Amino acid sequence: MESTSNTTREFTLRFLQDITNNFSQEHIIGSGGYGVVYRGVLENGDEIAIKKLHNMPGLDDTQFRNEFNNLMRAQHQNITRLVGYCYHQGHERMKYNGEYIFAHVEERALCFEYLQGGSLDKYISDESRGLDWCTRYKIIKGVCEGLNYLHNGYKDPIYHMDLKPANILLDKDMTPKIGDFGLSRLFPSANTFTTIKIIGTPGYMPPEYIEKHEITPKFDVFSLGVIIIRVVAGDEGFSKSANMSSQKFVRHVHENWRKRFHETMSSHTSQEVMTCIEIALRCVEADRVRRPTISDIVIELNKIHTVKSLRQIVSLRSKQAFSQYSSSTYPLGGRRFSYKELKRITNNFNTVIGRCGFGFSYVGRLEDGTCVTVKIHSETSSQGDTEFLAETQHLARVHHRNLVSLIGYCKDNKRLSLFGKKRKQLSVVYEYMDGGNLHDRLTGKEPLSWLQRLGIALDSAYGLEYLHKSCSPPLIHRDVKAVNILLTRNLEAKLSGFGLTKAFSSDETSITTQVAGTIGYLDPEYFETSRVSEKTDVYSFGVVLLILITGQPAIITINDSERSTITLWVRNRLSKGGIENVIDPTIQGDCDVDSVWKMAKLALRCTENVGLDRPTMTEVVERINESLLLARRQAESPEYDSTSN
Repeated sequence: MESTSNTTREFTLRFLQDITNNFSQEHIIGSGGYGVVYRGVLENGDEIAIKKLHNMPGLDDTQFRNEFNNLMRAQHQNITRLVGYCYHQGHERMKYNGEYIFAHVEERALCFEYLQGGSLDKYISDESRGLDWCTRYKIIKGVCEGLNYLHNGYKDPIYHMDLKPANILLDKDMTPKIGDFGLSRLFPSANTFTTIKIIGTPGYMPPEYIEKHEITPKFDVFSLGVIIIRVVAGDEGFSKSANMSSQKFVRHVHENWRKRFHETMSSHTSQEVMTCIEIALRCVEADRVRRPTISDIVIELNKIHTVKSLRQIVSLRSKQAFSQYSSSTYPLGGRRFSYKELKRITNNFNTVIGRCGFGFSYVGRLEDGTCVTVKIHSETSSQGDTEFLAETQHLARVHHRNLVSLIGYCKDNKRLSLFGKKRKQLSVVYEYMDGGNLHDRLTGKEPLSWLQRLGIALDSAYGLEYLHKSCSPPLIHRDVKAVNILLTRNLEAKLSGFGLTKAFSSDETSITTQVAGTIGYLDPEYFETSRVSEKTDVYSFGVVLLILITGQPAIITINDSERSTITLWVRNRLSKGGIENVIDPTIQGDCDVDSVWKMAKLALRCTENVGLDRPTMTEVVERINESLLLARRQAESPEYDSTSN
């Protein structure tokens, strides 16, 4: 029986055979040197891509292990999502020398989200036809952000080592996702390493790898440069790049795109085209020292966005509200709604689904039937323009499966206040999460199992890690709490509540700011010094972990006159006994004690008084993954009896 966790599933070979008609020819959607890819449909109707590896002794196990482990670590909107896996060992009857024998057989398969757009190589064309510029630029930027995550999103970088259009997949919205991690390597640092065997795709391998067998982060950068040139100028343009000077090639490509736009190309688009080609040509320099890093590339692309953003901000009517954001690199994003539209899509604000410091949240329905959440600013709220701008701007620039997605906003000056005066109407519209928030689920009638809680913790940790490690500049949430962790019906968790979020330079360890947050989740070091850092979020996340373990609120009422923070309450109870003294009674007997202990120790490390003693979110993700695997293994073990714990 395959696992049905809300994270990565372990599928049986029989199940995969059933959903692919025994891996029939009709289900094949692709193939490569290491295996064949089949399309299958899960019980809930979701389509998946099943990569069944060839049986190649000595190589297939390494390839399977590399791809599986690196995909388990990589959680990003521009990385193909691993849905599950199959590792089957058995015996097969076969004839040998006239007699039947039972031979040992192994079958390995990796299962991914199915991406309707197929691979990028199908869309490569010159400037005169094919994809428009906006789509090409979206693909280039997405691939760069995915690669930046691989190189810089973890303490130990992942080098893909086989980046090419065939390994970049596209969803129905043409969002790119890097796939095929079979040749990827995990390295303990960004130094130079030497390999014995040369494996890769000709044309995408850098000269130092071919000639000296050297591997550095610049390997992937070289491959990226080849991809960008092909995306912008097509295969014919790529072949011309070798016979032209850099300046001449940039002018050549730019002129071709100007013709595609019928001489009406905007200055902003012109800058995007030229910047992409210039970056690509630096990426394919023979001397790797002259190639940029992937973080340099992402920063350079973001600078283009900065110019456009500033122009948009200047053009807005309410310049005063935006004056403090004059150096902001991101504008308001998504669709702009009028207050009248919000009234219509919420049926005159009929259904309240939440309340926070900003105001009330309502459920709404767009013209196409899509459900959305509409958060309306309250006149009595202490939060105003600052928090509204922060939330919309940050939501506009973050894109991750564990962060809520911005749909749009409303900044309307026509609404009458309670006193008959015209006032500003500030609203944020984002995706509707039909599972509610974590606080309400934990206090509701239907308890969450330990495995479900671990899945929610892992999803939330991935989202927070993305803010710290993959955003440029990095972001500190400053209001991580159970109410701001929203859930889908299938208990996939997404962080929300970006009103207090702060950006800081990647070379800063902390910044000074006015203390803000929620009592019980507030980092004591931040409260005392006004210095906020990534470890401020780690503390708050540690409180969330304690809430998941205990089922208690962040502030616990001891008696009529005494209250305690959950961190002190847990530490006091653990000093007097075992983990059973703090486990939520609703999961007592339904959880693996070793797994809970691991999480409790992690939570206590996260809530240390001194920030330097706390782990990073990258380490938190790793520890939660370990606890989840341990809990799942115990739950699936035939000898496991939860009541004995």
